[in-house]
Amino acid sequence: MGVVRWVGRGALVLVGSTAVAIGGVYAQSERVIGAKGTPPTRQALVVRRDSATLALGEKLTVTNGCQDCHTASLGGKVMIDDPAFARVIASNLTAGDGGALARYDDRALDAAIRDGIGSDGRKLWIMPSAEYASLADADVAAIIANIRGRAAVANVMPERLGTAWSGRSPSPCVMSTPGAGFSRSVYKGVGHEGGR
Repeated sequence: MGVVRWVGRGALVLVGSTAVAIGGVYAQSERVIGAKGTPPTRQALVVRRDSATLALGEKLTVTNGCQDCHTASLGGKVMIDDPAFARVIASNLTAGDGGALARYDDRALDAAIRDGIGSDGRKLWIMPSAEYASLADADVAAIIANIRGRAAVANVMPERLGTAWSGRSPSPCVMSTPGAGFSRSVYKGVGHEGGR
């Protein structure tokens, strides 16, 4: 009888420890998902919309992989749609119905591209901002000119899903690439770990 009691107590301790660990992971993930950042102060970009700048922007959206996720029209697409995991969306970057462009001025687009920070200050999950952080101002301005010069695409994305265990939606994936790198930047004590 003593052995059964010790095994029962051991199982109870194991279950309790597991529950505490899961609760800790959940609390930490909620903190990270909800974290906001502030991009570094930069000089305002000069975004020209002449034919040479638009052509450079077109080239850069292809060579930097923007169109891999957001499609050739920048109209966006659902990249992952797994209810057990999440729904990951590369947003419609145009001014069309369902497009995100109206929420972004040039400074906010710069922050999204180079810093992985959305117009609402939330981190853009899966955005490979580390790969774009060192782009020259003129190159980012050309990408922004290209985005703004695109034809409007009507593509309303479905609602984002949270993970099966949280029921909560992660931060929008406004500019996203699977397997993206990690940002080297840190804003107000909040690091960009996790491939934003």
